[in-house]
Amino acid sequence: MTREGRVAEFDGRGQFTIVTESVAPPDDGELLVDVEAAVISAGTHGGRIKRLRDDPRSDYGTRTIGYQTAGTVVETGEGVERFEPGDDVVAMGGGYAIQADYNVVPVNLCAPLPENVSFAEGAHVHLAATALQGVRRFGPEPGAYGAVIGLGVVGQFASQLWQLSGGTVVGSDLFARRRETAADLGAAATCDPTSDDLAALADEITNGVGLDGGFMCFGGDGTEALHDLVAAMKEAPDGETLGTVVLIGGLTVTVGGGARLGNVDIRCSSRTGPGYHDDAFERGEDYPAGYVRWPTTRNLEAVMDWFADDRLAAAPLITHRFPLDDINAAYDQVVETPEETVSVVVRCDDR
Repeated sequence: MTREGRVAEFDGRGQFTIVTESVAPPDDGELLVDVEAAVISAGTHGGRIKRLRDDPRSDYGTRTIGYQTAGTVVETGEGVERFEPGDDVVAMGGGYAIQADYNVVPVNLCAPLPENVSFAEGAHVHLAATALQGVRRFGPEPGAYGAVIGLGVVGQFASQLWQLSGGTVVGSDLFARRRETAADLGAAATCDPTSDDLAALADEITNGVGLDGGFMCFGGDGTEALHDLVAAMKEAPDGETLGTVVLIGGLTVTVGGGARLGNVDIRCSSRTGPGYHDDAFERGEDYPAGYVRWPTTRNLEAVMDWFADDRLAAAPLITHRFPLDDINAAYDQVVETPEETVSVVVRCDDR
């Protein structure tokens, strides 16, 4: 049976067209998924579209976009045992879980969608797992105080996951709507970095001890924000700053060596956990749990379990929904009015 489906493609001007293409069958270790919903990554993909709109490139060609979707398995490739046609799943991965009617996705970049989790909620899977990997890189102790700088979708999940670990969160973002969302989802306090003093706020909620560290979940130049965060962290008796900062977003920071930042650990967090971009792993070869406890697949399964039992929430993050045919309007929303936007869902169920 030959299938055809719509695919969103963008050009060097940051503008989209919807094309209809034949759908390839799944290869060994892959699933063919009939997509119901996709979620835009405002940082990765919204940022790319904004840059092209600001500075168009005539040599860019056209490309697909997206890396997180949810839908129903249509067909499985040879060797796939975890899923069968008719199963509802979430899917992730650049070049795989794209904004289109159908996705062909490696099996280990998919996880079951729980019955009580909607397709729109489940389609947040890549960014939820990205936040989870960042929290794992920190390794918070129960009761720890942390800041989340940048309250887009990844920052919102990092805030919730820190709380799930038994900690207290201070959130920081330029946009009031995102601060309000984080507060509604349990952040103890929030601040506007252009007008509020993070160090003073941290001093207040920690009874003068200071933060144990935090996460930086945004793109661009993060040097000033890093120094603001370090100023809010705890100090040793000798005056040196202590704690951990995890860089999750695609930001750049300039760090002075020696004693300039005290004894602060700065850690980078890459992607969704071990295995993503390992071709053999993606198509079915697992890592031994005794050595690699939380590869990408088990991180995907974990966030879906937490969605299912209401310990992690995606629905309150959704501010806008657009059908696939209105993909330009969806990216207009992300790029032109970020102050109104937390998460944007693209509906692929309207054909």
